[in-house]
Amino acid sequence: MNLNTATIVKLSTVASIVGGYPFRSAIEDLPAGDVGVLQMANVDPVKGVDSAKTIRVELPAERKPTFLASGDIVIAARGTKNYAVRIASLEGQVVCTSQFFLIRLLDPGKVDARFLAWQLNQRPSQDYLRREATGTYILNIRREVMDRLPIALPPFDQQLAIAGLAETARSERLALNKLIENRTHLLEAIAVGLHRNERPTP
Repeated sequence: MNLNTATIVKLSTVASIVGGYPFRSAIEDLPAGDVGVLQMANVDPVKGVDSAKTIRVELPAERKPTFLASGDIVIAARGTKNYAVRIASLEGQVVCTSQFFLIRLLDPGKVDARFLAWQLNQRPSQDYLRREATGTYILNIRREVMDRLPIALPPFDQQLAIAGLAETARSERLALNKLIENRTHLLEAIAVGLHRNERPTP
């Protein structure tokens, strides 16, 4: 794989970038409805997006929402971990909160969403975001910072190959995490069993 063929472009030249829906009140205080609200608790860097567990509300009428779509990418706009996750599938209409930026490809035939999400999570992009973040207590990423974020674009077939490798690594990590979890539960059960068989010392 010849990585010297990659060209560097600004993120804004290959994707639209918009902020999440700006709720003015606590989401839990909104009337129940049919629109899911994607929050930080619904997004995991390894497991991805779980839209089935989003709170369903009736959106306020003062602003037209941008609904998420399969293939979109959400990236955390606040905090010290600005991880990006590609949305594989959704249940019903869903918006993300202003804790995220929504990234939507302008031409999916030229840029692979899986590849872009992978690159946004890698060191060059993360170092850039850390340098450009502002704020004293809670770090924030400004929209113009996202616009200027440098993206390295190799030919499309190489993007697909890299995305495939990243997906394999993600699957291996999920399997390893599950194995560790199962072993931990087994050892906990053994410890509990040992205490159940204890007899007081005379």
